[in-house]
Amino acid sequence: MSGTIRQAMTPAITRLREHFDEIRPVLDAQERTAEGIEMLRTRLVKVRRIVNRLEEKANQWQDYIRGLPVNERQAEEQVLANFAPLEHHYAEWIENAHELIADIEIVLAESEDGSTQSDLSEELGVGQNRMNQSRRPQ
Repeated sequence: MSGTIRQAMTPAITRLREHFDEIRPVLDAQERTAEGIEMLRTRLVKVRRIVNRLEEKANQWQDYIRGLPVNERQAEEQVLANFAPLEHHYAEWIENAHELIADIEIVLAESEDGSTQSDLSEELGVGQNRMNQSRRPQ
């Protein structure tokens, strides 16, 4: 039974890693682009789905272990403890994905606040498009 669960988790973790590789450079970029923000929105949905699936499978595995006879439980707990696809324990992948989700949400919120603030600033004549560059005394 746990073999089936692991077989479902491994490709999900592989996809998660691919998302990490695509998302991290966009999050770390000094400047945000509209394409980057849109990619983050799209990938956020996908990462959330993968995390939900992994958590579902992890819970299923825990339930399976709890239902085992005592003499088999320890061996299966060891399999669970050693399950580390792509060099990290599955729980670490899930935790890192939650952090990635939070980082994406922060960037998306900042981009929404920034665009709203930029629109307001432009409307008020503040910022780069203003004719008088500064009202501060020189």
